[in-house]
Amino acid sequence: MNSNHESTTRPRNPDTLPVKATLLLVSTLTVMAGATIAPSLPAMRQYFSAVANADYWVRLVLTVPALFIALGAPIAGTIIDRFGRKGLLGLAVFLYGLAGSSGFVLSSIGPILLGRMLLGLSVAAKRQPKRRPTYWFDSRRRFFVKNYGWWYAVLTEAAWASGYALWRLRRAVQRKPDTDPPNLLSDFLLNSVLFKGAEI
Repeated sequence: MNSNHESTTRPRNPDTLPVKATLLLVSTLTVMAGATIAPSLPAMRQYFSAVANADYWVRLVLTVPALFIALGAPIAGTIIDRFGRKGLLGLAVFLYGLAGSSGFVLSSIGPILLGRMLLGLSVAAKRQPKRRPTYWFDSRRRFFVKNYGWWYAVLTEAAWASGYALWRLRRAVQRKPDTDPPNLLSDFLLNSVLFKGAEI
């Protein structure tokens, strides 16, 4: 009974073509949110020329999703921590299709802006953490070495690495989803003062 239950709840192998294709297609949605509407802005400006401040509102159609991505990302992260990311991703893709196609049937600037706001929220919900770039670690190391010295930099790195390792252990015990950038701890150690030295 238990073995059957374990076999049904075992996670799917991520190294398969359907999983890779899904991730590839989902990753294109962020770019498509702005790229698909940009060529239509001159026509929209002409269509809504009778509306007061039409130029402002039409330009806002392009930029408002970015604002709601920034506003929605912390909320999405909280939901992922509590419920996991798979269900939220499905909801985000559905909302993306609904909000993204709303302009096909809407003819007023207000509802179009509302649809673009929902589009931004859907993009925020599907964003996944990316690996931290090297310059992020380099700038951090340079700051501590330049302002506080080599030993202080080593102490701060040791404190952060030990605290982060304990946090990962706690998260594993509590079975919380991992939403941190990939390879964060190993990248941090490889770019630390002990490995790269104190040269700035």
